[in-house]
Amino acid sequence: MTQDLLSAIAAYIPRDRVERILRPELPEARDGVALIADMSGFTPLTEAFATGLSADQGAEELTRALETIFTPLVHAIHAYGGSVLKFSGDALIVVYPRAAHSPRTALIRRVIASALQMQQAMQIHGVVSTPLGPVTLRMKIGFVYGPFRRFTLGLPEFGLEDTLIGATLDQMAEAEHHAEPGEILADHATLALVERDVLLGEERNEYRVVAGLRRIPQQYPWPPLQWGDTATEDLAKRLTPYIPASIARTLASGRTQVAEL
Repeated sequence: MTQDLLSAIAAYIPRDRVERILRPELPEARDGVALIADMSGFTPLTEAFATGLSADQGAEELTRALETIFTPLVHAIHAYGGSVLKFSGDALIVVYPRAAHSPRTALIRRVIASALQMQQAMQIHGVVSTPLGPVTLRMKIGFVYGPFRRFTLGLPEFGLEDTLIGATLDQMAEAEHHAEPGEILADHATLALVERDVLLGEERNEYRVVAGLRRIPQQYPWPPLQWGDTATEDLAKRLTPYIPASIARTLASGRTQVAEL
C-alpha cells in the first residue's frame, strides 16, 4: 500500500475523519458550524452536454466542468478548517468542528470567510461553456452554529457512513431554504456571537443575509497529511470502508479518473 494510494483514498473521506483515523486519541467535536451549499443550474448543464455532444464526450466534459467548480469550493472549505461531509445531489454538506477550548466567535468568523470565498469562486467559475451556449451555476448557502452528534454507521465489511445529526442540521437546512442564489444566510443566535465583525443584510424570519466581514480572519487550514510509518495495510483497511467499493478498486488499479458514463 503506497502513500499515494492512501492519499487518493483519503480524498473521498471528510478531512476531519481522516485526521481521527490517523490520530484516534483526538476527541470527537460535540459542537461547531454546520453549513449547506446548494447549487442551481446543474439540470440545464447536464442537458446541454447530453444534447450537444456524444455520450462519451458529454460525460468527459461534465466531469471536467465539475472538477473546475468543486476544486476551488473544497479548497475554500479546507482553508478555514472545514470538512465536506457529503455531496448530496447538487449540494455540499460541510462541518466546521470546534476544537476544545477554541472560541466560538473565531470559528464563526472563519466560516463566514470560507462561505464568502466559496461565493467568490462561483462567480469566477460558475459560467460553464457548453455546445448549446454558456450555462450559469449559482449557489446559496445556509449555516448555523450549535451542538451536534457525529456517528459512524455500518460495519467495515459492508461499508461505513459518516453521519452528523441533531437539531443544528435542521436549522442549517432552514437557513438555506430562506436564501436566494448568491446569498449566505445564518440564524440570529449564530450572528449575535459575531455582530461586531459581520456586515448584515436583509432579515428573513429568524435568519439574516450575511453581506461580508469587517476584517477577513487568518486562514486555518488542515495540515498536510503525514502518513509516516502508518502507510500500512491496516490503515488502508480503516480508510476504505468509508468509500464505495467500486471506487476503492478503481484507485487500487492505478486509475485516478473514477468517473464513469
